[in-house]
Formats: sequence, C-alpha cells, structure tokens
Amino acid sequence: MQSGPWWGAALIAGISAFLGVLTAQAVAIRIERQRERRDDLKHWHKERLEIYSQFLAQVHLVIQSFMVDQAGETMINHELNKNRIALQTLFTQVRFMGSSDTINTATGIMNLVDQLIDAYNKGYGSGYGNKFTQLVAIEQRNRPQMLHFMDAFFQSAQREIYNPIR
Repeated sequence: MQSGPWWGAALIAGISAFLGVLTAQAVAIRIERQRERRDDLKHWHKERLEIYSQFLAQVHLVIQSFMVDQAGETMINHELNKNRIALQTLFTQVRFMGSSDTINTATGIMNLVDQLIDAYNKGYGSGYGNKFTQLVAIEQRNRPQMLHFMDAFFQSAQREIYNPIR
C-alpha cells in the first residue's frame, strides 16, 4: 500500500538535497567573506602601523629642521620645506586610513607644525634681530602641546591597531 504518489519520495529527497547544497554554499560563502575580511584587516593594520610610525618620525624631523646651526639659514629652510612636504604626504595618508581620533590628533600636530613654520617664515629677513632665538622660544612654548598631541596620536593609533575599526 502506498500513501502518496510514486514520485513523492524522490521529490522530497531532491528538495532536501537541493536545500543541503544551498546551505553548504551559504556557509562556504560566509566563511570565505570572513577570511577575506580578516586578511584585509591584517593588511590595513600593517599599513596603518607603517604610516603612523612614519608620520611620527617625520614630525620629529620637521621639528629638528628648526634646530640646525644658526649659520645655515638657507639649509634650515630647505630641510624644513622638504620635511614639511613629506609630512603633508603622510598626513594625507593618515586621513585616508585613520579613525576620527587619530585624524584629529594628527590635525593638531599639523597645526602646531604650521605655527612653527609660520613663525620661522615671518622671522626670515623681516627685521627680527635673531630669528633663531625667537624660533627656539616659540618651539619651547609650544613643546608641551606638541608632546601632548604626539602622545595622544600614539595612543589613538595604538587603540586603532589593537581594536580594529569594524
């Protein structure tokens, strides 16, 4: 005795097999997407770490550009401009890759660097008796704020590296 059509069992088996294949494909796609996402995060973390460390190193170079021998004013200016351009390039990369906290602290650093560069450029040939001494005074006055921004940038970058943006 049969309680249903002869093809009913085959249809149910076929539908079950089809649903099994769909489920397996969905799981495989999800696993692959998670793997790609994890690989992307690793890649971006590595790039962020490089860019952030280069940014801080370049900030140090810009600041050190002010502290070259007084007799080499044109050399100071040349090094300063070259280092400022490299710093701006890294800042742009930070803005592309960073979190809002990291970008905000990097912006604070850039503002202070620009203040130093403005002070240097205003003193260049403008009647200040000894622009180097005045520049050192401005740098020393802004140093606590610069160190604060650099520390905040480091901490923000560290949080971002160890707690990825999702």
